[in-house]
Amino acid sequence: MRVWGAFFAAASLVAACESGTLAPGGDDRADGSVAPVDGGGVAGEVVRFAPGTPADAPDHFRRAGVTDPARAAVVDYPLDRVVFPRNVHPPDVQWEPVGAEGDVFRVRVAGASPLLTAFVAHRGAAFQHAYGFDPDAWAAMADRAGTRELTLSVDRWDAARNDVVNGSPVRLRFARGSIAGAVYYWTLGDFGGTQGRVLRVFQGTGGTPRPENFLPTPPARPDGNRCAACHGLSRDGNRLALSLGDGQFGGVYDVTTDLTGPDPTPVFRFTEGWFFAAFNPEGSRILMTDPGQRAFLLDGRTGERVPTPDGPLPAATHPAWAPDGRTVAYVSNANDAWNLSRGDLATMAVTGADRFGPPRVLHRGSDATAAPEGGIMDAYPSFSPDSRLIAFQHGTRVLLSASDAAGALYVLHADGSGAPVRLSNASGGPAGTDAWYPSFTPFVTPGADAGDTYWLLFYGRRDYGNALAGTRGTRRRQIWVSAVATAEGADPSSVPYWLPGQDVAQENASAFWAPRPCRPNSATCSADAQCCSGNCADELTSGQRVCRPPPPEGCRRRGQSCGSSGDCCDRTLECAGGVCLPTPG
Repeated sequence: MRVWGAFFAAASLVAACESGTLAPGGDDRADGSVAPVDGGGVAGEVVRFAPGTPADAPDHFRRAGVTDPARAAVVDYPLDRVVFPRNVHPPDVQWEPVGAEGDVFRVRVAGASPLLTAFVAHRGAAFQHAYGFDPDAWAAMADRAGTRELTLSVDRWDAARNDVVNGSPVRLRFARGSIAGAVYYWTLGDFGGTQGRVLRVFQGTGGTPRPENFLPTPPARPDGNRCAACHGLSRDGNRLALSLGDGQFGGVYDVTTDLTGPDPTPVFRFTEGWFFAAFNPEGSRILMTDPGQRAFLLDGRTGERVPTPDGPLPAATHPAWAPDGRTVAYVSNANDAWNLSRGDLATMAVTGADRFGPPRVLHRGSDATAAPEGGIMDAYPSFSPDSRLIAFQHGTRVLLSASDAAGALYVLHADGSGAPVRLSNASGGPAGTDAWYPSFTPFVTPGADAGDTYWLLFYGRRDYGNALAGTRGTRRRQIWVSAVATAEGADPSSVPYWLPGQDVAQENASAFWAPRPCRPNSATCSADAQCCSGNCADELTSGQRVCRPPPPEGCRRRGQSCGSSGDCCDRTLECAGGVCLPTPG
């Protein structure tokens, strides 16, 4: 079996513009935060009680349960056979509304024996049939579980009948590796009358993930519109190319600085219209494509146009630059720059300084018309962290506001060898047609089985959870993450998990994962918060302030940013993606 190799590198990042309408939102969860309370149970089992749950709740479940599908709690999330990274934030376990006030639910994760159990009382009309374990208990359970397949079940004590109704378990596993950093995504929330902002949410860095409106007042166009949508990220995650005013102008921002002021200062501005941007690995060049599908280069430090000695670049949209810098992927033969319904996946070799080889079509959208999603469009290529694989979307259209749009995810060797492989597990099954805009994270980690794992972001309108705590029935766009095995197979993808920290009341799309934004050791700085090490100090030789390793008392703990593994307090942690994470085991 051929292996697609693995090393740590950040993916080339780029996002799309869309317009759409915000779907009606739901209420926030009524459960609120959960105070951990240890209780009884078998040896090694950790037990929790949700607020308002009586202490004698375990007694109800000492009897044998009955099977009654009409009264059983059906788990809506997590999805069956999901694979999580080891350090994922605890999922919000959600089940279909069933029962009445006074019933008690037992939420249990088990391997050969129970590992983690919570008792949750039905508290009336505000009850959302959902429960989130506290992070410490979940992390300890994940560490103990290793890569074994686990089951998660929700059993119900029916107070009216005084019996226990067994629920059907879903299966889950953890990879041996962890992933962390910042996810930048586009949301269609209403921001002062303007629909469209790029938000970010941190993953694997401690605390509860929450969307951050890190650039609340982007520059406005003359009519006052402050829409921010299309975006691209530098490989180190420190610079953001942002298209503003519906693609009429834009700028590049240093996201390691405070951008919350009324008029945030960009690294540079540009007045040309553009839709898509891809940084080269060093961040010294940005490949841009405009509404007319014209491709051009900018200097990544100054914003100046850079000539291409071999002549104009071919017509293109959706560019992506390989992490090794040797190849550019894009969509050719498209019928529109961003609202396309026809397109082919193409590449160009990078042959020298600002030089590119001839275009090469790797896959034509019309080659997959017989696929379940149909259509003649390839779109949104994304390179794996080792530059040897390209993920892309195939389907009928890219604009998800079209109710009849259909899409699925595929992978193809970047050298064009072999046939594309459909990622059906990620896309919702062999007949799934609701997966869009794939984007590899910068991580290759040890997997749940032999071999290594990529992690792939995408978005879709599939149901997340139930209708009370999640999005069931709304078709609201949400962001998902799938583990993708590096070893070849019929379908290397896994059933995905929902990206923690999103607002379920908003439409979320076009997500890109980058290392945590911070400056490495030896980089110039003006504040500790800018440094991965958390230490900005005077350099004796130059007199400048630079990021330096922290003093021993300031060492970095699990989930905190770091400049190197030596910055981490615990020697069982390693610095990956700028964050102290557990070593694979």
